[in-house]
Amino acid sequence: MTIKLNNNIYKKDLIKQAIKDFQELAQIKSKQEGDYTEVSFEKIEPEYQDILGDEFGNYLLGLHS
Repeated sequence: MTIKLNNNIYKKDLIKQAIKDFQELAQIKSKQEGDYTEVSFEKIEPEYQDILGDEFGNYLLGLHS
């Protein structure tokens, strides 16, 4: 699973913080693609398979408030 985050909306340091905070739930990598950060999730814990992307996005929004 991959999500694409606009760097004009999401701060890079907070993306890194969210990745660090979610490390126990999946193998997470990020890379820069122009104005976007692509975050990919692999080896996701089975109980979070269907919700991890949404929960990550919600958590990241919370970090920005």
